[in-house]
Amino acid sequence: MTQNLVITALGSNSPGIVHKLIGHVSNCGCNIVDSRLAIFGNEFTLIMLLSGEWNAIIQLESSLPIKSQELDLITMMKRTERHEPISYDHTIEVEVTIPDATGIIEKFTLFFTNNNLNLAGLRSEILTAADNSDILKAHFTLNTTSDCDLAVLKSELSGLCTILNAEYHFTVDNKVITA
Repeated sequence: MTQNLVITALGSNSPGIVHKLIGHVSNCGCNIVDSRLAIFGNEFTLIMLLSGEWNAIIQLESSLPIKSQELDLITMMKRTERHEPISYDHTIEVEVTIPDATGIIEKFTLFFTNNNLNLAGLRSEILTAADNSDILKAHFTLNTTSDCDLAVLKSELSGLCTILNAEYHFTVDNKVITA
């Protein structure tokens, strides 16, 4: 029976490091079902959903700590079930540009949580404005069902952005609603 395992790896970015880790996964007999890689400063992080027969997963679980030490990686593992996508009626993209301050992203994630939106993606970065001030640019991908009143949601988001002095773009199912 096929088993599933999520692995997160964090380490110094260098040519070939990801290949060595993926090679180890393959040599254990596991398949990569889904993965994400990101670079932060000089570090990389790789998250993978793996599948494999029981013995392949056990082999990886027992050998990964040694391989991680050899590659100077921090790794975590967790058994899971294969993800079965939920059918949502709408995908909402919100892009926010705002003067950076501690807690800004938390204010938006709280707003989305309070509006029963499923946060499916988040990407943020700090940019430098012409006056050398820090500007936060955050992109949120959200899912919702048809019982969400999009007009009310857009209006409440506009109010939050006004209070926070943020510019935003609100897109539903790839259609720009407001900018």
